[in-house]
Amino acid sequence: MTGRDMTRRAAAGRDLAGRALPGRAPGGWELPISERELNLLTREMDEAHHATLPVMRAAAVVLAEEIGARLAGGPAADAG
Repeated sequence: MTGRDMTRRAAAGRDLAGRALPGRAPGGWELPISERELNLLTREMDEAHHATLPVMRAAAVVLAEEIGARLAGGPAADAG
């Protein structure tokens, strides 16, 4: 079976054995939640991402400084 055959089966909503894929409706996917619920979840995930990104960046800066100090044999090399 070629990659093209696999792509055609997936587009037709079938797995490699030709069985119907779950959650697949003719012409599109059936969402197990409403569009409104999906929008709320997407918004919540986006807000969480924006809230955690500065913290993650600050932690990365500290880690980079620690690694740099260890490589240079500085004070962080002894703390650990």
